[in-house]
Amino acid sequence: MPKYKYRCADCDNELVAFHSIQEKLRDCLVCGVIGSLIRVPGTFVSNTTQGQQGQAGSLVKEKIEEFREDLEKQKRGAARKTHD
Repeated sequence: MPKYKYRCADCDNELVAFHSIQEKLRDCLVCGVIGSLIRVPGTFVSNTTQGQQGQAGSLVKEKIEEFREDLEKQKRGAARKTHD
């Protein structure tokens, strides 16, 4: 499942959630305001100048590793769940 970042327009709390693309979180769990969450656009690769071209490759590798770690956490969590 994709990872999404949200920010509350009321209390500025930020959270990360994993859900399908069709789903959208709306209500802040911290302050309880209904409909206050705004999805924050994610960044994968930033714009680079000629002198920074090598940084794009390292940024991609860093993000791939981050996504891999998140996937492993999800797998471990799913393995612990009991299904009826």
